[in-house]
Amino acid sequence: MAFSKETTILCLGCTEEEIRIIKQNLPNKNIQIAETEIAFELYVIPNFLTIINPDNLDEDEIDQCIVYYKEIDYERPVLTHRCEKMDSKRIRYRLLEEDEFAEKIKFIILEYKKSLKKDTQFFNSLTEVLLVLKEIRDNPGISTKKIAEKIERNERKVLRYIHTLACAGEWIEYDSKKRGWYLLDGHSIFLQGFPIYEEEQGMEKFKDNRELNRRSVKDQLANMELLADCIRAEEENGNERYNFLLKGYSQETKEHKPDHTVCSAIKEDNSPNKITEKRICRCMNYYSKESAQCKNCKLERKFQNAGKNYFVAEYEVPTRYVIEGVGGIDLVIKDARSGVEYAVEIKPPKKNSETLTRMIAEILTYTAGMLDKYKPAICFFEGSTQYKDFCNDAIRSDENFQYLLTQVDVFYITYTEKDGIVDYVIHSHKEEPLW
Repeated sequence: MAFSKETTILCLGCTEEEIRIIKQNLPNKNIQIAETEIAFELYVIPNFLTIINPDNLDEDEIDQCIVYYKEIDYERPVLTHRCEKMDSKRIRYRLLEEDEFAEKIKFIILEYKKSLKKDTQFFNSLTEVLLVLKEIRDNPGISTKKIAEKIERNERKVLRYIHTLACAGEWIEYDSKKRGWYLLDGHSIFLQGFPIYEEEQGMEKFKDNRELNRRSVKDQLANMELLADCIRAEEENGNERYNFLLKGYSQETKEHKPDHTVCSAIKEDNSPNKITEKRICRCMNYYSKESAQCKNCKLERKFQNAGKNYFVAEYEVPTRYVIEGVGGIDLVIKDARSGVEYAVEIKPPKKNSETLTRMIAEILTYTAGMLDKYKPAICFFEGSTQYKDFCNDAIRSDENFQYLLTQVDVFYITYTEKDGIVDYVIHSHKEEPLW
């Protein structure tokens, strides 16, 4: 499904009841709803309104929201519950709690839609102003008529834009002999160039490049080539891979304490039917060990290891170094025969569109400084989006993808479900190839 900014509402972590209320209050049939539990979709899915239920998001997803809204600080999401972490980071949002949600959501949708229209008109005008400036800079002596033809606007509007630019400080002169416009000394204060984004952001992460999650096969192959070329270049220079994965990374960075929060079990009032990435990881770690907290857990589907060769040894392992915007390792999978441990990036079987390239970039990032302990790997469920991508003929035959597979191991999970118990088996692609 194609989403557009003008017609899409992004619902992040919303409950089924909240989705139902939103659908009932849509002002017209053209508006569509994009449901997700992955905060990275904020970068991927264009929308005019984002509605977030933070109670149904993992801490990593909330952290990703905070990173996004710090970067895109002019956007203001609607939250269905107060979020203390966003408050502490001074993230601007609009609170619409349960008792007023059904009553006010329709007016909120209309308000944001109207605001989008104003923003669109402003940005369109700004784009046209800059186009006029570019034509004058690139074509000294260009006539008003010629500019109007190029930007497909009338001459009166072009003259108004030139006047606006002059008021803003651009030294635009009219040459009466050539009957056209030019910049004094050919210099523009607006078009003199801007610093590259990555140079401005000392800790810009390769994995957070929003282009990495583009879904077309053509885009995926291009991103695989980019990631592979970066790794090759670092290897040729004798550098550690985190030199490009983490801009500005330093081994002097403060180290994490090697611990994490303990699962406290899912309660009845905490959407036990929602199967998120974090819940899957925790359940895969605890349930097969018959842990005490599992007895009171209300999660509707429990994940039980039915395999013998591989098992989940740990979950949510923090990175070695404390780095803002970088989460932890989803799972540690251990080979029961050799004792080798793999740091694994895993994705849930449904409702996740993350690409293989980003998964690989993530796990290579998270294992920076830890390769002496873990082998990096990715893992996906049979039938998932990532599973289908992995088996795609164009992707699997790509030389850059083949090279990336020399950098990470690959696991896939087959499973059967009965009476709320998901019996799963972890397979190694090297031992049991998918192709």
